Amino acid sequence: MIADWFDHAKRRDDWVTHFRATIGEWQHKDFKWGETDCFCFAGAVCKALVGYDPMDGVKGVYGSEKAAKQVLYGGATLADDKFYKEDGIEGFWSYWLGEPKPVGLAQRGDIVLCELPDKTTLTGVMSEDGKRIWAMCHPKGMVQLPSKWGVKAWSV
Repeated sequence: MIADWFDHAKRRDDWVTHFRATIGEWQHKDFKWGETDCFCFAGAVCKALVGYDPMDGVKGVYGSEKAAKQVLYGGATLADDKFYKEDGIEGFWSYWLGEPKPVGLAQRGDIVLCELPDKTTLTGVMSEDGKRIWAMCHPKGMVQLPSKWGVKAWSV
């Protein structure tokens, strides 16, 4: 399944300008669950590219890692059932953006599921050069990860 709004979304004509501005803005933010975490960052990039943010309506609903997992992909249902998720990070992004693709096919601005060496998983965004993934990482804030840590990607 793919969200109706995304199924018909196209990148804005000026998406590069919005993409760069969003990256610049987020580089100076501190990490905070439900406001500036990896999902909120990826959602902001989606909005910069296509004008829609999958995190609208969910930001501020959770304030911890445990609550984030429950709300975003643990089977929690919000009032209109619009944000019901399952199957972890992959399920969340697949619900909004469709089927994942290999990271090697990711283009700048695409959403990337990352696995860090310590087995932590998080959501990132492919950089402009395709060699790095930008992500909001607890507790550091914005970090650049090597693209080899990418597991799957979704087109935006």
